[in-house]
Amino acid sequence: MCIICGDDLEVGTEQLCRSNQCSGKVCRGCTEEYIKHSVEANSYMCTVIRCAACSERVPGSFWEPFASDDSKSKYLRNATTSLYFAQGGRSTWFVDDSAVQRFKPKQDDMVEELMAMAKDKDKDLVVALAAYHRGTTTADQFVSVLESSISPDHIIPKFRDIACLFLDIERRAGFQIAWLYKHPRMADGVCFKCKEPHDGQTCEQFNEEKYKDVEIKCCPRCGVATQKSFHCDHMVCVCGHEYKWTTLAAWGSS
Repeated sequence: MCIICGDDLEVGTEQLCRSNQCSGKVCRGCTEEYIKHSVEANSYMCTVIRCAACSERVPGSFWEPFASDDSKSKYLRNATTSLYFAQGGRSTWFVDDSAVQRFKPKQDDMVEELMAMAKDKDKDLVVALAAYHRGTTTADQFVSVLESSISPDHIIPKFRDIACLFLDIERRAGFQIAWLYKHPRMADGVCFKCKEPHDGQTCEQFNEEKYKDVEIKCCPRCGVATQKSFHCDHMVCVCGHEYKWTTLAAWGSS
């Protein structure tokens, strides 16, 4: 029986979740609608698709065959939007599937190069890379191991190549966002957080100078300058973070 609509399932109905511990069953129609809702509920994020029964992460290679073309298209657009950047003739920092396919023949070489740069910490990096691929660790955890194994100065020029190691869109976008929030200044000098070049200044210093005649506050999560246009205290940043204008506390906190 489908846990969503209650209809009986045909024998052998393929399931979205592949966990041996998951006993929940969902029919094909409900699975497609569930994926559609998950994608549309997070318009500016490359959300993790989870099992409707056990909440385990479902890899893209598992859920994509159940999704409509429209849901897959919107999911890709969400990934692109989450790394949006409108400057210098580019619109996004997101490394798309075409770039991954072009880089595929070089993936093994890239891994070997990373291990060589990591030196005595190469084993930690191998474990972290494999765990992140499987989805058993978060992007923040992987980035923490990566930056402790290799100097960020050496990572920045190879940032896009490292992203190409992840075939799964959610894993790829997650790594890029996690890295850029911690190391926002890219090789071309542009800052990911505020989308402006400002060498020698923090985002806050740059924005205070740029918007000195306008009342602005910087998002407590990503540092982007925001301006309140309505009386409501509820702010929603382009990075997805929700907070209170008056206190900068997370929205919903006491």
